[in-house]
Amino acid sequence: MLCDKNFSKNPELHLRTAFHPTIKIRNKIRSAKVSVMQKILIVISVLFLVVFASTSCKAPDTAKRADELNKYGIKCIKVGLWREAELRFQQALELDSLMAIYHNNLGVALEAQGRIDEALAEYESALKLDPANQEIYENLTRFKNVNNIQ
Repeated sequence: MLCDKNFSKNPELHLRTAFHPTIKIRNKIRSAKVSVMQKILIVISVLFLVVFASTSCKAPDTAKRADELNKYGIKCIKVGLWREAELRFQQALELDSLMAIYHNNLGVALEAQGRIDEALAEYESALKLDPANQEIYENLTRFKNVNNIQ
């Protein structure tokens, strides 16, 4: 049996609201025992949760868009559109600069255009972000061998 001084006054209301957290919080906020500072903190906490939830929902869309741009850049490379591929890889990196494969792919596009210093920087960035990636390591090694870079 639940012990509550308000139970005897209105048992139906008590049973409806006893386990509903939103109603409990609302009732606490309305109560005279909650200070103004506590009310402000509760409101700030709720706002923080709303903002956090809305930003975390956008992340998958951003990652998906970056992946689509990367895939389009790969298609451009296959038909020899190196400048277009470069643009798409740069756009993907603007959305997710920590994705090593985007740096690697941008390095490939820059290398094909003869922009050796920029390509080297992208390959090295890719390897720094993902040192265990064998494909990136092989691309950087091949690039350095072809261009006589130590």
